[in-house]
Amino acid sequence: MIGWILLAVAWSPVVCEFTFRLEDDVLEVRGRNGGFLPLCFNSAREEYAEQICSSLGRYLASFESVSLSSQSSYSIACVGGSNCFPYPTTYCKHGIAVKCTTD
Repeated sequence: MIGWILLAVAWSPVVCEFTFRLEDDVLEVRGRNGGFLPLCFNSAREEYAEQICSSLGRYLASFESVSLSSQSSYSIACVGGSNCFPYPTTYCKHGIAVKCTTD
């Protein structure tokens, strides 16, 4: 399933906006350069996956760590409590597999 999902992520008091997509069930995030890379598991929140499935009219079936074949990925950092952004990392070995269901 491929589709871009603009997601405003809020966890009090932080509100950030990211564009995610699912590529072969792996959660990817768009970086500042416009390219997509897998989101590193250490930056993942289950709420991201729940909101993505919800935006597709589905429910979250699973959210789990998977090995990444790519050498590159993104992590998410927040500065000053409200300025969050994806940044490239080359040391991440695990991404997130997300499966959505209609049940």
